Formats: sequence, structure tokens, C-alpha cells
Amino acid sequence: MDETDLDNLILSLATEHWQKTVDIIEQTLRGCIAEGLDPGARAIGNRINALVEDGQLEVDGDVFDWRNALVRLAPNSG
Repeated sequence: MDETDLDNLILSLATEHWQKTVDIIEQTLRGCIAEGLDPGARAIGNRINALVEDGQLEVDGDVFDWRNALVRLAPNSG
């Protein structure tokens, strides 16, 4: 799974409603493991940060504070 595939999986799990970053990471990990892959939580967190920097996701809080930060699809991403 390359970064584009991982990004697409993350974006498919994100919604327009705020969700805890840790929940998106856990769901993404489950999806990867179901495909026989395990990129690790840190790699997924880094991709979430990249998607925030790219404007595809919004974050409320510190994106690396997985238990407290919230993420959602950016309004202009769809």
C-alpha cells in the first residue's frame, strides 16, 4: 500500500463531522490489516498530518495528540 492508497483509505473514513484522530487511525489500521498490511499507527498519523497540511482534512487541536485532537473532511475537499 503506497501513500496514495493510505490517503484514500483515511479520506474514505473521514466525514464532515468531527471525529477523534485516534478513531480514524484505528479504523485505518483495521482496514490495512484486513488487506494483510500493517503500516503502523505512526505512519497513519503522519499521513493524517499530511492531509491536514494539504487542506483535505481539518484538525481541531494538535494533530499528533491522537486522543484529544479532532479531524474532519475539509469543506473544500469534496
